[in-house]
Amino acid sequence: MFDSKRILVAFDGSPQAEKAFDFALEMSKDCQGMTREITVLSVVHLMEQIDVPVDIESIVNAAKAQYERLLIGLQEKAKSQGLNIAAEIVTGHPADDIIEYAAKNKINLIIMGQRGKSKVPKWLLGSVSLQVASHAPCSVMIVK
Repeated sequence: MFDSKRILVAFDGSPQAEKAFDFALEMSKDCQGMTREITVLSVVHLMEQIDVPVDIESIVNAAKAQYERLLIGLQEKAKSQGLNIAAEIVTGHPADDIIEYAAKNKINLIIMGQRGKSKVPKWLLGSVSLQVASHAPCSVMIVK
């Protein structure tokens, strides 16, 4: 069996991210006798700065609040299955921050959906998942 003790689930609230989270839970339950540490990471994505006056802080705070609600739901779902998970929210570029978090925290496996919230056609691997799979310091499992 694949020996991955520290698992990072990239979560953006999309149906694919939900599938990735469910897969991580199932994988953890199926490996009795092996302790797995699951962290769910959501990244508030800031677009390129534009020359339009806008209150970025309120947008970031609203996005963080939305992710907090979603992550609390995931923690409750995991707890109902006898698992505890950590959840974190960071602000930046999704692929870069997922890769950086994995390196900094010695993650063994990243689990993520094939496509996230972007409307990338089904036949393409989403740009975030492609970047993470190409540059992550650990194994990456992409759930369809």
